[in-house]
Amino acid sequence: MRSKYRLQMQKNKKGKWFWRIRHKNGQILCTSEDYSKKSKAWQTVNNFLGALGGKQTAVSYEEKV
Repeated sequence: MRSKYRLQMQKNKKGKWFWRIRHKNGQILCTSEDYSKKSKAWQTVNNFLGALGGKQTAVSYEEKV
C-alpha cells in the first residue's frame, strides 16, 4: 500500500538540512526551518510526527542531497 504522505529530507544550496511533508498529490503540507546538522533535522521531524500520535508508518521517506 502506498503511503498518503511523503517525508523529504533535503540539503539546500547553503548546505543546511530541512524536511518537508508532501501529500501524494504533490502539495507541500509543511516545511521545517534549516538545520546545520542532519541529525538535528531528524530529531525535529521525529518530535513532529510523535506529536501527531506516532503516525510514522503513514509517511514514506525520500532523501535529496
